[in-house]
Amino acid sequence: MKNRLWTLALMTALLVGAAGAAYAVPSLGGPSGIVALPNTEIAGTMDMSTAAGYQAFETTGPAGPDDAVSWSLQVLRGVSAEAELWAAYSRTHDGADTDLWRLGGKYRVEGLLPADVQLAVGGSIGRWVDGFGLPWVTSMDMYSTSSGVSDVDVKSLYAVASRELTPVASGWESGPRGTRVVANAGMMYISVDPDAGGNEASARPFVGLEITQGDSVIGLEYRMKDNDLDEKAVFSAVLRRPGGQNFYWEIGTTNASPIGLGLSDQDFFARFCFDLPMETGYY
Repeated sequence: MKNRLWTLALMTALLVGAAGAAYAVPSLGGPSGIVALPNTEIAGTMDMSTAAGYQAFETTGPAGPDDAVSWSLQVLRGVSAEAELWAAYSRTHDGADTDLWRLGGKYRVEGLLPADVQLAVGGSIGRWVDGFGLPWVTSMDMYSTSSGVSDVDVKSLYAVASRELTPVASGWESGPRGTRVVANAGMMYISVDPDAGGNEASARPFVGLEITQGDSVIGLEYRMKDNDLDEKAVFSAVLRRPGGQNFYWEIGTTNASPIGLGLSDQDFFARFCFDLPMETGYY
């Protein structure tokens, strides 16, 4: 808890006084989102959003705490005003290398909720090569009797709603120093199915908050713990800043594993994000 409080205090200090638009940013998991969880943003059709990042995390294996690192790449593009498609790859090193590939999409649903509330649904499929037995899943019952290696199918489904908490009169559209606050709430389903058998699944609610001040964004997210799959509830915080035309960087902390499960400790991540202009867009 102390680590989380220090994180919030540091990011708030960095945000105050920053020089506004919302970013449709690939999350660590792939879809546009905050850190590891999605929001209702849809990527633009005239460019391709990419993100390359580094994530450190500590896991708890049979021999005790173990450090690991993950390098990741996400590519995201809108295919219409209401839909986006994405691909994500990560390579994790923890004594041995393992690869995770994921593909997914998101669709923003219109007309089901009040006009000031956005709703989006989405999902993904993925293949985790040689993932079985890695420390971040050894706490799960299905891995407790074997340390073998197996490929793992990872699937997710989600629905998320968002609402802007700051009215236009707050100054968001009147100048660069306006503040925008958007709240998210949703439900996330994760299924983990190793080739060796023993499928497990989780469905848990989550919430998020995005605060934009000028060109800076602070994002916070929380997903409730699943006692069978998570070591702790997922919590993430991020600071995002532009670094030039079509370029921005972000730093933050999360305890989400590369497949989205909650680990025991918060650790650092950093990413560099680029919007690559495309010659044509979809209309």
